[in-house]
Amino acid sequence: IGLGLDAQAWDGLVKWTFERRFGWSENADGGCRQTVDSRAKKHINDCLDQLVEMLKQQPLAPALLHALGRTAGESGKPVVRQRCYLHVYAWVKQQGAQDPEFDEQLAGSMPDLTKVLLQSLTDVWSATRKASAEKLREVVGLLAHAQLEGLVNAFFDTYATAEQLNKGPPQEQKDAWRTKEGILLGMNSILVFFGGNVERSRSTASPIRAVSSGAGSG
Repeated sequence: IGLGLDAQAWDGLVKWTFERRFGWSENADGGCRQTVDSRAKKHINDCLDQLVEMLKQQPLAPALLHALGRTAGESGKPVVRQRCYLHVYAWVKQQGAQDPEFDEQLAGSMPDLTKVLLQSLTDVWSATRKASAEKLREVVGLLAHAQLEGLVNAFFDTYATAEQLNKGPPQEQKDAWRTKEGILLGMNSILVFFGGNVERSRSTASPIRAVSSGAGSG
């Protein structure tokens, strides 16, 4: 059941949830969370996990996608950013498994989803880039042809922009390298996905071809 929150409310709820749930290990502000005992912390985490799961049950809507992307983009905590991105991948996969017309449902949300996927693949933390590329394989099969084409074009545009940064100062060159690596990881995941489907198709078809060949040779 959709909660029907507006964009500002989604932003606040998502930020609070993911910062509280996954920011423990990186909390360096000396606040009260550092002094919470293990039993209380587990109880809080269990409650927050339920909230995260509730968010995964919400319809795939632009406002919630935007909130997840914004929380990740503004967080200085690598774990929080990674968990936001992995949540999106799992969310898309779950929604796609439940709805046979998922690509139609996704139509209005594709720009926001593309933005979040690009963020995840170009994150400053290499572990997040690699994990996101791995999860991308589970998403591309749910996209309509036009949606996948749009995503690939966005990859190409991002890579081309990064190429221009190579001509800039050292920090821009470093950012460009990270961006290009992430885009290449993403493109490789797409190729691996389709390559695997081709191999499975060949494996399935091979007994038929073998029988046909045997019949012809007789």
